[in-house]
Amino acid sequence: MKTSNQIFLLNADFSYLNTIPIYSVFRLYFLDKIDVVVWSDELIHTPSTEYKIPHIVRLKNYMGRLFGKGLKYNSKHVFMRDEYTCQYCGKEELHGKDLTIDHVKAKSRGGKNTFENTVTCCFSCNNYKADRSLNECKLMFYRQGWKPYRPNFIEFLKKDENYSKVQNKLKEIGVF
Repeated sequence: MKTSNQIFLLNADFSYLNTIPIYSVFRLYFLDKIDVVVWSDELIHTPSTEYKIPHIVRLKNYMGRLFGKGLKYNSKHVFMRDEYTCQYCGKEELHGKDLTIDHVKAKSRGGKNTFENTVTCCFSCNNYKADRSLNECKLMFYRQGWKPYRPNFIEFLKKDENYSKVQNKLKEIGVF
């Protein structure tokens, strides 16, 4: 099992929270704030000692109020919500320079950086729309009746590819 630099972090109830870097895991481990659920086969070496690298760790104390805080707005979350698909033409698996954010109501016209005003858009649709409204450029969302919305935390967990990896590993070792 290849660990890389990311270790899966679980809440005290074994629910998936996130991936965290190795240095954070060791800091939490030596502060006695986590338990290791699954060890990897890899080792990390210091001048005087070698340590096994954890693969999945669990917080000793439950982190509450996680779902009530809401999701912070950023472009990564918009891309995940829209599944890296242009919301105007339906082009899928956008990446690199073709992956852009479009403001439904342009910033030049008072539009804000919010989930409700931004969508994933391909470069050509974004160029075509420019700072016009959807009516002015005769564009509409490719999914009929869809409009931008603020997603919840659970929706993102299910879209996170690591969520299913952790769930499968926990089933494999008998946690669930």
